[in-house]
Amino acid sequence: MVVDLKRFCREEAATSTTEYAIIITLIAVAIMLGSLLMSIAIPEAFGDKAVLFALSYVFIQVGRHLFLTFIAADPHTVERSRSAHILSWFSISAVFWIAGALAGGDTQSFLWIIALTIDSAGPIFVYYVPWLNRLDPEAWAISPGHFVERFQLFTIIALGESIVLTGATTREPVTRRPLYRLYGWHNRHAEGCALAFGRHLRSRDGRRHVGKQ
Repeated sequence: MVVDLKRFCREEAATSTTEYAIIITLIAVAIMLGSLLMSIAIPEAFGDKAVLFALSYVFIQVGRHLFLTFIAADPHTVERSRSAHILSWFSISAVFWIAGALAGGDTQSFLWIIALTIDSAGPIFVYYVPWLNRLDPEAWAISPGHFVERFQLFTIIALGESIVLTGATTREPVTRRPLYRLYGWHNRHAEGCALAFGRHLRSRDGRRHVGKQ
């Protein structure tokens, strides 16, 4: 999502004005903020934070393509038409995302399945919209370099998450660490066996001492 804006910013850097560059930066920051809010809401997406999750997701998808359609692309261009097709699909699914979040329960699951189906089916049908002009297949050409960049960013994020998780784990109390929980049961029983064996030795020595007397 943010990568699309960064790539567009680089491509238009030679002709963009300072004001235009500021708008792109603000949009990118807004999308990152929406991603942060959505990640906060994910653990309770089917609970108290359903509305926050839906609104954050809709803001990211619809807001991004509103910008690409009406601000980034010039009128009567392939870029604007392509973004308009995608915007139409996400606008339709947004209704089901928000309605499901407000409904809750089984209705939420049903409506969110519909919304997820719409979002997933869009690329399959090349974002076909009856009231918009059909685009040529060349308009949907994929740049391999763009996918390479996305996978590079994914790898960086995965490594960063691993480092953060390692640091957070080492700061936890000993009794909350995964290795302690994994071997805690074994250690407790080992300690019990050692105490029992010690009592056995003491009682045996006591009987020997009494026998000698």
